[in-house]
Amino acid sequence: MCFLSHSALVEGLTEFLPVSSTAHLRITEALFGLDLSNEYWKMFTVVIQLGAVLCLPIYFRARIKAFLATFPKGRRGDRTALTHPLTLTLLAFARTALPAFLLTKVIGKHLESLPRKAK
Repeated sequence: MCFLSHSALVEGLTEFLPVSSTAHLRITEALFGLDLSNEYWKMFTVVIQLGAVLCLPIYFRARIKAFLATFPKGRRGDRTALTHPLTLTLLAFARTALPAFLLTKVIGKHLESLPRKAK
């Protein structure tokens, strides 16, 4: 059985869990004793996740356009630049992105350090 079918099996069985695509790959790697550390599998991981990320702006383009068009007054005209959902979204993004950016090396080290079974 190839890696893709292993990964599909793990993802199918755990889809209802709040688990990221990267976690699905790591679970597959651990369960089936696969080595996904080479450059091919790293690129594979990036490519399969790009589809999920890039489809969102396309799928929600009308909502995003409406969201941006209402700045700063809001749909009902009762918002300010500080209370508009766009500002609040940007603040929430900064609140999560800044620590993640500052901890990139720590996160990367632990994400890539999945214990491997001896072969």
